[in-house]
Amino acid sequence: MNAGPLNARERSQLMDDLITGEISEADLLRIEAELSIDAQARQEYYRKLQLDQLLEQEARDRGACVLNSEAARDFDSLRPAPDPINVHRSPALSLANRWWVPLLVGMAASWLLFQFLAVPHGKRSPFVATSIQGDALTTVVNEQSASGFGSLTGLSNVVWDSAPIPAGSLLTNRDIRLLSGMVRLELFSGVDIVIEGKADFTIDSPMQLTLRSGKARARVPEPAHGFRIKTSSGDIVDLGTEFSVDANLDHSRIQVVEGEIELHGGKSLRKRVRPGTTISWASDGLLTEVADDATKIPSVASIGPTEFQQITQRRHALKIQRWQQYTANLRRDQRLVALYQVNPGDKQTRRLPNQVKSINPRASVGAVVASQRAPDRWGREGGALSFRPMGSRVRVNVPGEFKNLSLFCWVKIDKLDRRYNSLFLTDGHEEHEPHWQIMNDGRMFFSIKPSRKTTELAKPSRKKIFFSPPIESSELNDRWTMLATTYNTDQRRVTHYVNGDVISSQSIQDKDVVETIRIGAASIGNWSEPMYQTDPEFVIRNLNGALDELAIFNGVLSTQEIQEVFQTGNPHE
Repeated sequence: MNAGPLNARERSQLMDDLITGEISEADLLRIEAELSIDAQARQEYYRKLQLDQLLEQEARDRGACVLNSEAARDFDSLRPAPDPINVHRSPALSLANRWWVPLLVGMAASWLLFQFLAVPHGKRSPFVATSIQGDALTTVVNEQSASGFGSLTGLSNVVWDSAPIPAGSLLTNRDIRLLSGMVRLELFSGVDIVIEGKADFTIDSPMQLTLRSGKARARVPEPAHGFRIKTSSGDIVDLGTEFSVDANLDHSRIQVVEGEIELHGGKSLRKRVRPGTTISWASDGLLTEVADDATKIPSVASIGPTEFQQITQRRHALKIQRWQQYTANLRRDQRLVALYQVNPGDKQTRRLPNQVKSINPRASVGAVVASQRAPDRWGREGGALSFRPMGSRVRVNVPGEFKNLSLFCWVKIDKLDRRYNSLFLTDGHEEHEPHWQIMNDGRMFFSIKPSRKTTELAKPSRKKIFFSPPIESSELNDRWTMLATTYNTDQRRVTHYVNGDVISSQSIQDKDVVETIRIGAASIGNWSEPMYQTDPEFVIRNLNGALDELAIFNGVLSTQEIQEVFQTGNPHE
């Protein structure tokens, strides 16, 4: 085949050749690049492989016959395909062979009928739409998505002047008006805003809000510096970390609580405002410094500890004490970059402190978005974060470069109902950036994109995915589990652990080794690109479950060290 971008026909043929094992080395590189960057292509490949697997089974069990609707349901339940590069199939079942075309047509017809009957009218199937043209089967798979730039996480005595918005709703860029009361908004960039009515505002993106009138107080985490509030007077640009504004059509009053902001107005105005300063800014551009604190807005109160929490704390006191002593030493480990633990006694904050004592490099404080408090693995109420609400995540920034990487977390999975379920993902998936998640069949997924060589600059960046075997449901379903993964460039090896035990260890080929790992802005429990996102539609990656601890190391933890982490922190013993 010709070099250059693949058209639909070429792509389909290369997938067929890959499944049958008849693909050349050059074509293998082309289709691998296509699958690494194109989600639709990956889904098309998965469907083709699932068809091939089903046909192979049918040929063994029943011969060449038309599948009924029961077989179609079996087809839908097949697992996602393993890494395409390792898949080989018998030429006897190749898409190039024509003897089973009637079988394929019959199966596709059954599948279409199943989709028509199973999916309510007016709703898009999150999985597949299939069509047949002659002997060709075309499959388009849509990942689940939703629209919004953030979540409405709190209401206090609200009287609406626009359509009411229930707590927990996703926020799009429609106009929102309050007659009175307060609302709390958590944007996907990590920005936490309280707005008090009478107010009229619009969420333009995860990094911008237009406030036509009303009071707002914004706390902006490090990954979202540059967040902007537009007013009739001009733009307020955050430089970190917290500020308030009282806006109307005539003027705005701005106070910097912590960090700095910059006022942008007209063609040339650029004025920095330091902490403790209050500015009156008229719509005609006149700036006046004032002495009072009229723009300060109180925080929304959180619920305190419950009696159940006190009882379970006493019951688990010895275990917790042992773990606290262990983590006190762990925090001083020079390899530790981030240690995020949810404090059950501090429910008012939406910040997740980094417990690391070392200085270089050190990850930022986490900004909690939409996640709700849940019981932790010790049974303490409010000691974990539930990522079930749509859009839930913790926004962090991890500076520096690393040669090796180790990750561990304690999670409780309610349901693996997405194809990809996030543990820790960088905002995009650029070169040298890691992604760590769980597939819907229970396999752990880890990847880091290597650099493109000089001779390959015109090609898309590819990634090598390191899958574990599926985790046993008894270890994962509705039970607190410790997951860990290490990336060892010295030994060229990726190792996955469950509850301290090695479940897979895979070699890294020289061409796939990344010796300069970078993370930057990232999310725990979800995935997004809030710094650049202008379209409210996003792919759903939030973890349907809870997490109470996550650690990142600039180095490789040994098997003995990971077993020690598990044994000391295991709540089940």
